Amino acid sequence: MKNKAVNIPSTPKIKIISHTSTSITIQISNPVGKVSFYRVVVNSNESLPYIPYQSSIQRYSIGDLKPGSYYNISAVAVSNGIKGSPSSTIYVFTVPSTPKIKIISHTSTSITIQISNPVGKVSFYRVVVNSNESLPYIPYQSSIQRYSIGDLKPGAYYNISAVAVSNGIKGSPSSTIYVFTDNFSIRVVTVQRTTNSVTIEIRSFDRYIKSYEIFVDDNLFKDVLHISQTQNETIHNLVPGTLYHVKVIVKADTENKDVIFNIATLPGQPRSISVTQGTNFSDITILQPKGAVDFYTFLTSSFCLSPNLRNSSYKVDTFPNRKNSLRLRTDPGVCCMLNLVAVSNNITSTPLNSTLKRPESVPGIVDRQFMHILENSVTIFWSIPQHPNGVVDGYTLTFWSNNKIATISFTCVDCPNAKDCSFLSHRQIRSATFTDSTTFNDINSTIPFKWRQTKFIFTIDNLQQYTNYSYTLWTSTKQGSGPLFFASFRTVKGHIRESTSSGSIIAGAVVGSIAGTAIILLFGRFVYKWYQRRIRGNTTKSDGRSQQYEDISPETEANVYETLEIAM
Repeated sequence: MKNKAVNIPSTPKIKIISHTSTSITIQISNPVGKVSFYRVVVNSNESLPYIPYQSSIQRYSIGDLKPGSYYNISAVAVSNGIKGSPSSTIYVFTVPSTPKIKIISHTSTSITIQISNPVGKVSFYRVVVNSNESLPYIPYQSSIQRYSIGDLKPGAYYNISAVAVSNGIKGSPSSTIYVFTDNFSIRVVTVQRTTNSVTIEIRSFDRYIKSYEIFVDDNLFKDVLHISQTQNETIHNLVPGTLYHVKVIVKADTENKDVIFNIATLPGQPRSISVTQGTNFSDITILQPKGAVDFYTFLTSSFCLSPNLRNSSYKVDTFPNRKNSLRLRTDPGVCCMLNLVAVSNNITSTPLNSTLKRPESVPGIVDRQFMHILENSVTIFWSIPQHPNGVVDGYTLTFWSNNKIATISFTCVDCPNAKDCSFLSHRQIRSATFTDSTTFNDINSTIPFKWRQTKFIFTIDNLQQYTNYSYTLWTSTKQGSGPLFFASFRTVKGHIRESTSSGSIIAGAVVGSIAGTAIILLFGRFVYKWYQRRIRGNTTKSDGRSQQYEDISPETEANVYETLEIAM
């Protein structure tokens, strides 16, 4: 039996006949041979239905497209279920949609319109005025935007339309709107306000003003016969923080022009404040000024500063039924420079500048603690607590080894008192570093430091090589002492070069004061004995031989660092 020959349909040819904002019409031609159907492919989408063959040249419209969009189109012929080769691809942009326009406002020399794009992509708009297409293209900004047409003639007639442009293709023009410009234009604006007066400027752009009348809340305020193009008028005897309805009737030549608008006076400055301190807040009661006030707030120029010269965040709460009260939340011990204003009709008053000091509390733990350990000394680094909660006036460092102990007290010699906010004026001053040293002995000592010194580098000399030491460190304000920081370390052997430790062998924190110190010292003695037993104990090598622990660490310049949590 002979196999039948398979006839592959010929490759069709296509071309664009027309296109709109939502459709493209193509022509499909079959060069030769039998064809049953065509399939059109749009942007690689082959889901369009088959097109029955009608004639060697036929047309097909592709619908439901997006305005101002890009499409690539090809076609393939089908005969007896066999597809031929696809045609060459053609590329086309749909026409952008027709915009909608309407009049927003007009003066004697300008018209403002609103342009809306119903759907699809738009690059520019072109506005046509009295068939003049020479106005510049308007870049597309949003689906609804405004455009002002200027340099028009007073009292003149204009017809306006708009067309959208996308990918260099113009769409259909919008419906035409018709408008007359005003015979003359008047602008009335507020140029100055106080708590009891408002000054307005009356200005004519194209004619001289012959006379004008000013009505305030429907009452005649002033009737003026005056020839000029610009005139200022001050409306007196008003109430602070109050909104007024104003109408100005201007006469130029034989025509009148009414301008209606609102004016508002400046609200009065808050008279004073009183403060009630809470556990974690300050309640501020405001003595209201004369006139109307909508609410009170602090200007963004307000700030709070902690005694360590760091900015402290704050939060302001309001009360639903207490307009004259605010609640300030911030850290203990901070000072705040508050610029309080009254607000009425979205206008702020002159600020009332006040200083507020939050009550102090016990400080937090010292910050950034680490050590630099040598054979006969240790250098201890620390900083003022991140939350000093007041003026830090002292640090207490207790240092011991075996039966030898010394307490070093660091005392501030120029710190402000607990109610002093003078440091607010030092907002731009940088903090300084305290550097000093002492020799370890059984004698307690006192060392002065200055308020601006918030970072400390303190060296203790005359230590024994390869010996265990411990210390506690705490800070204090007038309200008491903060948590203890405890650390324990071991000096290096003589033949080892400098080594730097970024942490202590044993470290922790205890909240307390005198009793806490006694407990931590007893705990330190226990830790010391435990540690001595450990380093004197034998360890076992992989070959089964015993070895003293102290022979391991110094040779490798490695120390064992462990952390113990101390619960009190």
